[in-house]
Amino acid sequence: MKMSNWVLAAASAALAACFAAPAVAQTAAPPPAPAATPAPDAEPPPEPTGVRAGLSSAWTALTSGRAYAGIGAGEADTSGFNGAIQDVNISGDAYKVSGKGLLGYQFSRIIGLEIQYADLGSRTVTGSFGNLQSSSSTSESQLSVAFTGAIPISDNFSLFGKAGDSRNHMNASNFCVGGAGNGSGFCSQYGGSKNDIMWGVGVSYSFNTHVSLRLEYEDFGKFSATAGASGGNILNGVTHQGDIRGSNIALDLIFTF
Repeated sequence: MKMSNWVLAAASAALAACFAAPAVAQTAAPPPAPAATPAPDAEPPPEPTGVRAGLSSAWTALTSGRAYAGIGAGEADTSGFNGAIQDVNISGDAYKVSGKGLLGYQFSRIIGLEIQYADLGSRTVTGSFGNLQSSSSTSESQLSVAFTGAIPISDNFSLFGKAGDSRNHMNASNFCVGGAGNGSGFCSQYGGSKNDIMWGVGVSYSFNTHVSLRLEYEDFGKFSATAGASGGNILNGVTHQGDIRGSNIALDLIFTF
């Protein structure tokens, strides 16, 4: 009887150990995961060369520039009115107040491109022959496209220059002095449009990266080829070539975006 109890106790202990082992195994911590191998560094793309390098540099210059706009006011001079043609004295106002607006793009601190419109004012032109006199008025304006260049001389100051093409316009202004009815008088014909080379020089001062002030002189070239002291039309058919030219001194306020 005692032997049976011992055998039964041993069997019970063995059976309990069989069920306890999986439970311990289930609660054991999992083994650590293997360390990840770092990925190799990617190779940098090759640098462009030749034509590709040139195109890349040009594109960078175009996209890294800054646009700007400006307004200006000054004094315009239209020369070539005063003088005499066949004893007819011609005179006209020279200096008038001018105003202008401009848009530009600065590719770098040195090189830019600029579009400008300027109103150079209205002038009275008079012709006299003895006691006979007649007059009319004419106004001038210009529209130009020009490349600009700057030479920095300090953080704020730069010397400034530009050159391009100007479309110069003079409104029609006609008058006759003397015996116009019988063909012996003098008729002056002012007006028309003309393209000519324009240029300008000046100095620029930057208050900050967005606002600057520019003082400049501009020469727009010829405004008419058949007018002025050495030009006009005589009623007998003789034509004298003229040389009316326009220039401007202005102070411009520039806003850079």
